[in-house]
Amino acid sequence: MAGRLHEAWEEEEASKLFNFFRETINKCTNLAGDLHFDKTHKWCMNLVSLYGSILELSRAIRISISGDASIGTPILLRSQLEAFVDFTNLAADRKYGYHMDAANINEWIKILREAKTQENPYLSGFGDKVDLDQLLDEQEEQLEKLKKDGYHPLSIFQKFERSGQTQEYKSFYNFLCCHSHNNMRALIERHVAVLDGGADIEVQFFPQTTMADMVQYFDAAVGILVTATFKIHEALESPKKDEAQLLCDALAEMRKPWTD
Repeated sequence: MAGRLHEAWEEEEASKLFNFFRETINKCTNLAGDLHFDKTHKWCMNLVSLYGSILELSRAIRISISGDASIGTPILLRSQLEAFVDFTNLAADRKYGYHMDAANINEWIKILREAKTQENPYLSGFGDKVDLDQLLDEQEEQLEKLKKDGYHPLSIFQKFERSGQTQEYKSFYNFLCCHSHNNMRALIERHVAVLDGGADIEVQFFPQTTMADMVQYFDAAVGILVTATFKIHEALESPKKDEAQLLCDALAEMRKPWTD
């Protein structure tokens, strides 16, 4: 993950931003204790669960960087970003939950169909306690009803498009996916170091990385976290909404050395 040589100010500001990321995770975790919601309301449960994933993945990203396991950082960030896209869509439109239902049912249908073949050892015994034919019919019926009502399983692009993040999908998300898929681009970034001004290359395992090497990842992660934190406290009418807004304001200040 090591990149170009960085100037001293970049390393200093990256370290400051990472410390802010660490502190913000703790603050958001404490603020989450003041979230009150109806556990019987599906929209509330889905929204809070998505936020919980964003919060926990933030911590996982922090640990991957500080624990010398930065290869996992962009992969974790991809999952965090996908959770944020669903979170954003659900916060803006409660009926978006029906698209989530359709996606959930669609994935179960794939498993049930594969289990029926009785050829997959990883699904052996799956139908021992349930009637696979009946369960599959029920799931297909539910999905068909959702589709008739206009609620299809959405592609990842459709999700990004609905959340107003098509530019992110066509740029930053592409880089993150390459890391998840072990694309050649990611392999080169992870393991190939250019030496002697381009005269030679070296394949590296566990290369040393600096905070400046990783800043684009934890900057994105903390941005997602503070935005989602404000939105969840706003959506649930939390008394801590103003404190969540302060985190957004503080991040804007932390980013000034990079944006000015």
